[in-house]
Amino acid sequence: MPRVLIFLAAIALLSILVDLYAYQGIRQLTSSLDQPWKKVARVAFWVPTGVTFLFFLSLYFGMSYFMEKKTYGYFFFVTGFAFLFFIPKLIFIGFHLADDIMHAGRWLVRRTAALSEAPPAERMTRVQFFNQVGLGVSALAFGSLLYGLTRGKYAYRVMRETIPFADLPKSFDGLRIVQIS
Repeated sequence: MPRVLIFLAAIALLSILVDLYAYQGIRQLTSSLDQPWKKVARVAFWVPTGVTFLFFLSLYFGMSYFMEKKTYGYFFFVTGFAFLFFIPKLIFIGFHLADDIMHAGRWLVRRTAALSEAPPAERMTRVQFFNQVGLGVSALAFGSLLYGLTRGKYAYRVMRETIPFADLPKSFDGLRIVQIS
């Protein structure tokens, strides 16, 4: 099996695992919504994943065309699109995982200490809170990535500075230094 296929299969598996785990958090967040809104949330979650996989398939099968024409714009578009939806999901599952670890710890303490479970409260649960904070931070990351991919890549500026040195050797006179950051 070619190395490229192994690499793509590993990336696809990682992406599916991240998506499935993030979807569990989204399901918990949308559990109190009406059924039509749950469907909207489900579709809104899975459509970008499906589109990303279609983009990668088209990139894989059209790779010889893109390499022959030496056009890399589509490659950059596909990877940008994938990162636009993958990075916020990674951030979200970080919060969701932290909550699951705390929940497992509480369960373990209750199990070993034979404590009774606390009565359900009317307020927001810790799971909902962590998931909502994770969703908010992920939305900020999504917005930042979207700005960077669309507008930020053109928002560079050139700043010219002339720095005088009294004891600069003649060989360095007129030297230009470029810094890209």
